[in-house]
Amino acid sequence: MTQENPSTTALDEQQLGDLLGHMGPRPQPSREAMDEARASVMNTWQQAVADHRRRRHRYTGLSLAASVLLMFGIAFGVLRVSQPESPGIGSIRYTVNAPQFRTKHSNTWEALRETRTINVGDSLRLGPSAYAVLTLENGLEMRLDSDTEVEFLALNRLYLHSGAIYADAPGDASLIVETAMGVARDIGTRFEVRLRDATRWSVQVREGKVLMHDKFAGQATARAGERVSVDSNGFERKPVGSADASWRWTYEATQPLAIDGESLQTYLVWWGREMGLQIDFAKPIDAAIAHQTLLHGDLEGMSMEEGFAAVLTSSGYTVVDRDGNKLMLTR
Repeated sequence: MTQENPSTTALDEQQLGDLLGHMGPRPQPSREAMDEARASVMNTWQQAVADHRRRRHRYTGLSLAASVLLMFGIAFGVLRVSQPESPGIGSIRYTVNAPQFRTKHSNTWEALRETRTINVGDSLRLGPSAYAVLTLENGLEMRLDSDTEVEFLALNRLYLHSGAIYADAPGDASLIVETAMGVARDIGTRFEVRLRDATRWSVQVREGKVLMHDKFAGQATARAGERVSVDSNGFERKPVGSADASWRWTYEATQPLAIDGESLQTYLVWWGREMGLQIDFAKPIDAAIAHQTLLHGDLEGMSMEEGFAAVLTSSGYTVVDRDGNKLMLTR
């Protein structure tokens, strides 16, 4: 293992250092809101005093003081209630084996059996053989592996307590993953962050690159086709192809494509991207027919390999060659 030079990446150490802390104090009413409440209470007090002097009843002073306190409580309460709730930052759209969900307002974990909105402060926990697929408002798709727990800190930021996440960040969408040992931030990529045990974590990248900041080892950049692991000895790099077996859980976790009415070409593009494989055709006519061939039925209950075999058989295509990450098809 080797120690990375902190100057080898453009990652802002101060920015990532700040991210290592958890969320700060909860939001408080603004100064303007408080001033408005106090002004309202003062007006109520002055009007009540004027009424009191006119009426000159013996016990009005006590009831007046109580009413003023009540009015202040009501005004403050209205201000707090009127603070808008933060909009949802995404949704859970597909799960396997009922993960557990906990809202920011609860200490209780509940089994999640349907899709739902995610808010800042919510948490998701998966047991053995459980998976989840999430979509964030910025377009980023995220998949959670078995035995994973995450807390959503912001639209593009989460805390990984255990397990692994896979992120597919299109365009300008990005994700910051905080852990107890360090922080990872992607730059337009598909990548995995995994906690391997209490002292080791890793990042592996299919596309693009990910900036890493470890509390003890410093900074490093993980690039497409490699896994960067970190422990007490520093950073270690290993090559990881886009179709490597270590990616397998990511497509086991995803929802099967609804193929009914879709073209064979649409399915092949989706399947190839999921598997990390490039699909080519032996002859131009094979490619043309794939665009025109419409599929019917569904792939529910099938693995990625089983679904692929079923689609090729029904469409009259076969695999004639495989070279590394490339598949060649023909009719």
